[in-house]
Parts: sequence; C-alpha cells; structure tokens
Amino acid sequence: MNKKISLMSVVTASLLLVNSIQINASEGITLYPKDAVKVKIVPSEKVVKKEVSPTEKIIDINKDTHIHIYLDKSSLLNKEKMKLLKEKMNFLVEKEKLERARAEIIITAKLLMAEKIKFKKEKEAFAKLKREVLPVKAPVAVKAVDAVQPVKAVAPVVTIVKSVKVIKPIESHSPVKSSKIEFKVTNIGDKSIGEIIKTAVGTSATPKKVEAPFDYKLEPKQVAENVWCFFGALDKPTKENAGNMANNCYIRTNDGYLVMDTGPSYQFAKQAYQAMQKIADLPVKYVVNSHEHDDHWLGNGFYKKKFNATLIGPESINTDYKEGDKTRMYNILPANAIKGTHIIKLDKTPKKPYTISLGGEEFQIIPMPVKAHTRDDIFIYMPKRKVVFAGDLVMNGRITSGRDGSVMGQLKALDMLKKLDWKVLVPGHGFITDGTAMNEAEQYFTLTKERILKALEDDIDATEITEKVTLPEFKDKAMYDILNAQNIGFAFDELEMLDE
Repeated sequence: MNKKISLMSVVTASLLLVNSIQINASEGITLYPKDAVKVKIVPSEKVVKKEVSPTEKIIDINKDTHIHIYLDKSSLLNKEKMKLLKEKMNFLVEKEKLERARAEIIITAKLLMAEKIKFKKEKEAFAKLKREVLPVKAPVAVKAVDAVQPVKAVAPVVTIVKSVKVIKPIESHSPVKSSKIEFKVTNIGDKSIGEIIKTAVGTSATPKKVEAPFDYKLEPKQVAENVWCFFGALDKPTKENAGNMANNCYIRTNDGYLVMDTGPSYQFAKQAYQAMQKIADLPVKYVVNSHEHDDHWLGNGFYKKKFNATLIGPESINTDYKEGDKTRMYNILPANAIKGTHIIKLDKTPKKPYTISLGGEEFQIIPMPVKAHTRDDIFIYMPKRKVVFAGDLVMNGRITSGRDGSVMGQLKALDMLKKLDWKVLVPGHGFITDGTAMNEAEQYFTLTKERILKALEDDIDATEITEKVTLPEFKDKAMYDILNAQNIGFAFDELEMLDE
C-alpha cells in the first residue's frame, strides 16, 4: 500500500506540473490536459492492450491500477516551434524598426552636415565681401565758376573777353568725372581763350584713362635641365593675387616649348611667355592641362591665339565648360587681369597613356584610370629627364581640396607616382620638388582614411566626424582652416559607402 501511495504521489505531482486535473480511478475517466498530455486511469480488470502510435508512449504504474499517460510528442514539438517562430518574428520586426531608425538618423545627419557646410560657405563669402568692400569717400563738391576775370590786352591783336557765362553748373552730388560744364563765351578773338578757360575750370575733353593690365610680376625658376616653373602662392584666389596660386611649367626642346598648365587668365599666360622669351624665344607647340579646375587652364586662349598650339587635357573641360561661362576666376579676378580671357575647347582628351616626341624630348601623357583629385586627372612623366609634373595629385605646404575627389583614388594615384623613377616632381601647388615632394600628400590621405574608418567602427556619425577627426598634424599648413573640415566630411561620405 505504501508503495502504491508513493507511486501515485509521483504521478499526481507530475500531472499537476503539466496542468491541474481531477482523477476518479473507479469510473475509468480519460482526461486530456490541454491536448499536450493524454491521461487514462482504469481499474485493473478493464485493462486491455492497445496499439500505441509512434507519437505516444505508455507508462504503467502497478498491477492493480493502470494509469496510461499518452504524450503527444508532435503536439508538444509544434507548440515549441510556434513559440520560437513567434519570438523570431518579433525579433525581426524589432530589428527592422532599428534599421529604419538608423537609416533615418544617417539621412538626418547628412542633411545637417550639408547645412553646416553651406552655412560655413555663406559665412566665409560674407566675411570676404566685408573685406573687399572699401569705404567710399563722398565726392567733393565743385564750386560753379561765376566768371573769368578779363585779361588785359598785351598787344592790340589780342581781343579782351567781355563775359563768360555758366549755362549749366556742376551738381555737387554727382561724381566729378560725370559732370559737364557748358560755357558761352563772347568776343572770341584769339585761340588763347581756350587756354584761359582750361586754366580756370579744366576741360571735359580729357581722354578716358585706359587701365593697365594686372602685373603678375612673374619670375621663372629652373627646377631641372630645360625645365622652368612659375610657382603660385599658397593661398586661395583673390583680387590681390589675381588667381596666381597654381604652378605653371615650361619645358624647352629644340623645336619649341611644351607647357604644363596655363594659369588663371589670358594675361597670366601672356606675361609668363614674355618672361620665357628672355630665356629662349621659341614657339609653344603643346599645352597640357592637368585637370578641370580653372586656375590651371584659363590661359589656354593665349597659346591657341598666338601659336595655334595643340591643347591636351581632361574631357571634363570640354564637356563642363563653354565660352561665356562665368567660372570662379571670372567672379574673383579684377577686370584688368581677366580681360581677354576666353574658354577654348581642347584638341585632344586622351583616355589612355601615350607619348609625345618633340625636339629631342619625350613626354609620357598619363591619364588617371580612376577618380583622384578630380574625375579625370592627367600627369606628365619625362623618363629621360626623370621629371614628373603631377598637377594637383600632389600638393605640399598647403591642404588640398577634396570637393571633386576621392581619398581612395588619391592613394592609388600616389602609389602610381611612387613606382616611377623620378628625381624631380613638380606639384600642382607648393614649392618642394625634390624626393620628399609627395610625402605630405601621402601622409594626409593615409591618415584621413585610417582615422575615418576607425571612427566608423566607433559608430561616429556625420554630425560628429569633423570634431572627432581633425588631423592636427596639418594645422599649420596653408588653407587648413578653410578646407580640412570639408575634406573630412567628403571623405566620410565616401568611406561610409565603402564600409556599407
């Protein structure tokens, strides 16, 4: 009896864990606790053998009273599967919500960054405008001439002027140069009366003064045998420097010059050639433009007009610019510097490297296969002289502008240049041309890439990136305050896309 009670207790306790049930063994009642477990209790005389399905299992307790517990395994498994599936669905829904929220945050951050850059540019433009607007002094009022004192006759042949009448006096609020005085003179007896009036009030017949061309004060510097360059200022284009802030080079051959980049205006190109004539009075046969930024090629018109030189450069100059367009230089340079400047179509826009042979010299014209400083940069390599003209793929002494470029492309360009055998490298901006000429550029783009990728790993977003990545190693370089923050913003957008 004690054995039965013990076993019954075990069974009852087990069943209560599944679901609460009531058992009446004498009546042979079968119960189904929530379809998961089937229980049947019958007296011993009613016990019959039963075939058990693969999903059921029978547990026998003792000989007198048989408790049959049928476990529906498939039902239990399905229930667990449904539970797991529901949890998985909930997880996916929450994950999708998080992804959408993250996407919205990224879009908002980019918009904020764009607004921040726009505001900064507007602020800089306003500050520049304040610097350029000079105080204008009020014009000095000119007193009207009431009369000219009679001239005493020196000889009988001289006629005395009896009266000079002012028909229209000068209005004091008008500029002096636009005022007009009309005189009615009686008794004109000698041409010397004109001298009398000129002495008294001046004359409106003075010819208009023609403004002299802007003087760039260009001096060529020799950087290699038969190679001279005009080095521009480490600055942005201003009215004071008239856009002279890029490097322009001449290579002398037996048959004429090849010119790398032509500067910001017709006047610049004309004065550069006049300076080079003192070294060798030769025609310019070829012009090569390194990229589309107009401080490097707006002088093309001079060489085409004077020499009908062959103009070579990136296709973007032909597709993105046309005569009459007011590019950056037109909007910044003073009138006497930009005068005569025209946008001229290029003759050749190479897509693959090729070689020019001119007067005993060899020039390899190499277009970049990827976007670097711009979408279609070109550089020149002289294998015999071991000289490279890198354009803006390399700068030193100042920060580059990444508005049209690619960090990854710049690193590829620098790698291409490192593989060439050169002793002299002329950057697009900067004065260093020896073996260390490209060190700054390589460090700048390498650190930019490494630090932005680290920031992406740390979940730094677009609104924080310019504060987290500052490149303090370059804070003393020219143009750092103007260009570095926006360069980091452009690089972040590029590397974020690569990371995703």
